Amino acid sequence: PTNAGAPPPDSPENSRTGSRVGIPQGSPEAGMATPENTPTTGGVGAVAPSPGAAASAAPPASGTSSTAPGPAVPLSASEKAFMAAAHVAGLYEIEVGRIGAERAQDTKVKALAGHLVSEHSVANDALRGLAALRNVELPTSLPPDRQADIDKLKKAPAAQFDETMVQAVVIPAHQDDIARFERAQQDARDPELKAFIQRTLPTLHQHLKSAQTLALPPKS
Repeated sequence: PTNAGAPPPDSPENSRTGSRVGIPQGSPEAGMATPENTPTTGGVGAVAPSPGAAASAAPPASGTSSTAPGPAVPLSASEKAFMAAAHVAGLYEIEVGRIGAERAQDTKVKALAGHLVSEHSVANDALRGLAALRNVELPTSLPPDRQADIDKLKKAPAAQFDETMVQAVVIPAHQDDIARFERAQQDARDPELKAFIQRTLPTLHQHLKSAQTLALPPKS
């Protein structure tokens, strides 16, 4: 026997796919968005931004993307010279940090040495990436005068190592770095080089401040 209470298969109640029996599709009960039941985002009374507002609120594209277009003008000689000098300075301070990590006796000096290695490595990696984009060849080794400073630091007496590293190497090296970067910040025209300088300067200032405020124990 058939169910006397069910509508025929071809009745209007069953003809709309996906609707509940007896509820026409498109009504509020069927889940259609209406002014009364449309959910809001961002809290009560939130209003969706207009396309123009959304575009203006979007963050600017990063200037450090490896797919960014090349500069409008070729790098100047001074920009290339800065990149080479900055890379050498980074190599020097990474090596100083490695020596300090091995020989420093004060835990704060060891911590500073670790920052020199890790943060100058990051900066040099970024600089090498930019140099590859701009077809600039960077030095891969230290010049003789910097290597002589490294050799001298390696031979410093253990009792004097911490003070020698901080006072005779880290502080003057970072003072030179900051002066070099600040000059380049004023002169550089390449947007990605400017961005690299602006990202790196705070790290250099922090290294200098840490070294200058480091309270070393008195010599025994």
